[in-house]
Amino acid sequence: MRKQIVRLTLFACLLALDQQTKADSIVSWGHDRFGLVSDTPSGSDFVAVAAGFVHSVALRSDGSIVSWGETDAPVVFDTPDNSDFKAIAAAGGHSLGLKFDGSIYSWGDDTFGQVSGTPTGNDFTAIAAGDFGSHALKSNGSIASWGYDRASAHSR
Repeated sequence: MRKQIVRLTLFACLLALDQQTKADSIVSWGHDRFGLVSDTPSGSDFVAVAAGFVHSVALRSDGSIVSWGETDAPVVFDTPDNSDFKAIAAAGGHSLGLKFDGSIYSWGDDTFGQVSGTPTGNDFTAIAAGDFGSHALKSNGSIASWGYDRASAHSR
């Protein structure tokens, strides 16, 4: 069984592959504040899962994204409803989606520019979210960083 644990804080999510059916489903456990466990989506077509402080996101095989957790926060109710994503990342109070065209979509908490500072363009190949900032790998090997920059660690 393939397992991917995405966050161990007060709750955890796991993307598990059933060897017999070859179906991917999500299992969550731990503290159920904001429905982090009880609102876990059902289904067997998930390809990735990521978690922040009070939310989780999952990527379906059709490229659509599902979010659950603190429902009155933008990180859940601003989840994009299209299906052109190939990767997801989440941390803190924000989430990222990498689209098939190489562009990035961000949503959720923007206190430190985690959303408004998202780089434009369509030459990105990978994304990673930190609690207060994020990073993306460009096709030329350079890295774009945005969000909280306490020690001037970000370069564009």
